[in-house]
Amino acid sequence: MARTVKKAPFCHRPPLPTAAPGAARVRVPRHRDYCGAPGCAIEAALDVIGGKWKGVVLWHLIAGEQGFNALRRQFPELTARVLSRQLQELEAHGVVERRIYPTTPPRTGYRLTPLGRSLVPALRKLWRWGESVLAAPAARPTRRLINRPK
Repeated sequence: MARTVKKAPFCHRPPLPTAAPGAARVRVPRHRDYCGAPGCAIEAALDVIGGKWKGVVLWHLIAGEQGFNALRRQFPELTARVLSRQLQELEAHGVVERRIYPTTPPRTGYRLTPLGRSLVPALRKLWRWGESVLAAPAARPTRRLINRPK
């Protein structure tokens, strides 16, 4: 007789409703709340800092406040629209604070909030782990370049 193993639920809460048409499209968490099942804390953390660029943006904000264009110059392959969306999502989660300076033209600065500062030790550990991955040739991630210029 085959024995079945009961898996712990990841998170069984229903997803949030989608945003109204025409509303600003800021990514919201997948669930209204987290039920406390194993894995929910990881899911909650990844809802905040998950994404291709959020971790790198947070890493650059550790040094202090930076303007939008300063951040954009550090990532030439990142479009202004994607960077803006990532910053809006981090701001909505309370990790990043946006400051608008009343100058002509207006200047916008981004910096970590106290909640964002609490991520610094985790980001530094993740950076060290990434360094060890890059040092091991067998574990090194590969990037496939499409239409690479010659």
